[in-house]
Amino acid sequence: MREHRVFGLDIIRILAVFFVISVHFFAYQKYYSFPLDTFGKFLLTFFRNLFYICVPLFLLLTGYLNGKAKINKQYFLKIIKVLFSWFMIALICICYSIFILHEDIDLMKRSISVFNFTADSYGWYVEMYIGLFLLIPFLNILYDNLKDKKNLIRVMLILTALPPLFSGLVINDVTFDILPDYWTTIYPITYYFLGRYLKDNPLLISNLKKFLLVIILLLIQTGFMYLYVNKGAFDWNFMGGYGNLLTVLISVLFFSLFVDVKCNNLSVCKILGKIASVTFEIYLCSRIFDLIFYKVLYNNEAYSFMNFLVNYLKIVPLVFICSFGCALFIDFISSKIYLFIRKKVNEKAI
Repeated sequence: MREHRVFGLDIIRILAVFFVISVHFFAYQKYYSFPLDTFGKFLLTFFRNLFYICVPLFLLLTGYLNGKAKINKQYFLKIIKVLFSWFMIALICICYSIFILHEDIDLMKRSISVFNFTADSYGWYVEMYIGLFLLIPFLNILYDNLKDKKNLIRVMLILTALPPLFSGLVINDVTFDILPDYWTTIYPITYYFLGRYLKDNPLLISNLKKFLLVIILLLIQTGFMYLYVNKGAFDWNFMGGYGNLLTVLISVLFFSLFVDVKCNNLSVCKILGKIASVTFEIYLCSRIFDLIFYKVLYNNEAYSFMNFLVNYLKIVPLVFICSFGCALFIDFISSKIYLFIRKKVNEKAI
């Protein structure tokens, strides 16, 4: 059965994975060691904050698309494809580390790294997603049986999105932990519920207003960081994490800006749909090509805005294209395995 694709959602998927590769570029380019003391670095911080909504976009998509997931065998079987994709990419990463980088060949350590999701350093997302995937049917029961769903959204935002705005704030050696932050790590569930809510309650404001709000919020977020570090380096603790309120608001507005985009060109829809169908694999494969291209093409000159931009335009598209090629191969194999297992399970059920 052919999968029905929605162009707007495909655009969000592609942008999200491109933002993943872009935000990793900032780390490899030593951005986080820069003193934030020029207008050029202000612009870089602005775009870094934009790219940082990559994971939130994926989580919003998960909520938007999985509202009908139920507790049944067919749903839980879908995790097989995710696991096989992970195992293949983890094996490639291990082989690359051993045979190309000539790292330790300790087979026990390498085997364990597959199961604790450290074989590929981007594997933390797989570990998180598996837990969310298993919870989704139960989260749907909770959500579907609430009359006032806004209260659930409000509580989740209070628990996970508000505390990060204050928990990293240090003034005169005083840390302003003024809100309880114990539950901030469940931000994926907040995004899941937000995605579900947006499915039935789209934002009723114009795209121009959404766009302007995204720009304004990014400027506020960037400006606060610039003022707070006072010509120092980027501070991860200040307004940090994917779950902080400003990042949540930017992510929701950006998601809403693209979700209803249409395209009448069938060729464009087909090409972008193919890319969008393997964004999970692109995300994980990008680790391999990050290691290759940043070693070969990285220009280690002293910082300049133009040097940073040239490196970005040179490396990020290459990582994206190569990761897409690798992802097609991984997806082809994992899809075949998944379909084979699903067929056998269904035959036994008859």
